[in-house]
Amino acid sequence: MILAGGEAKRVNGREKYFFSYKGCSFISRLVMTFTGITDEILIVAKNEKQTAHFAGLPDIVRCTWDKEPGLGPIGGIASGIEEIKGETVFISACDMPTIHKPIVSYLFDNIEDYDVIIPEWENANMEPLHAVYRVSAVKEYLKTHTDASLH
Repeated sequence: MILAGGEAKRVNGREKYFFSYKGCSFISRLVMTFTGITDEILIVAKNEKQTAHFAGLPDIVRCTWDKEPGLGPIGGIASGIEEIKGETVFISACDMPTIHKPIVSYLFDNIEDYDVIIPEWENANMEPLHAVYRVSAVKEYLKTHTDASLH
């Protein structure tokens, strides 16, 4: 799941998924990274109109939009999680073009019976938008935490 519906306040409202890294848009790089690791790639856009921006992507990509705008990443996750068909999902922000395929594969391969596997930096900071989640656990969490923030 790629969250692409943010307000982009730090970049004056410009659509970050169109930014380029090494000659390729952020969103295209993420799609290439996730292709072959997962059977589905879901982009959660800001609104229904914004989903048209992703029309040229491969068939593996589906789009939905944020049903409750203004809640930040948790709102996008809540909208997207209902569309996920598999048991596990990698959740990423759209502005992370340097995600490495072997790391994503490693996270999927090691979730085992856990509800989530989140990378942690040496300083103990975690990367919740660079992690694999069990879909059922996310749905359960959202039943009582829809006002939570991941900012």
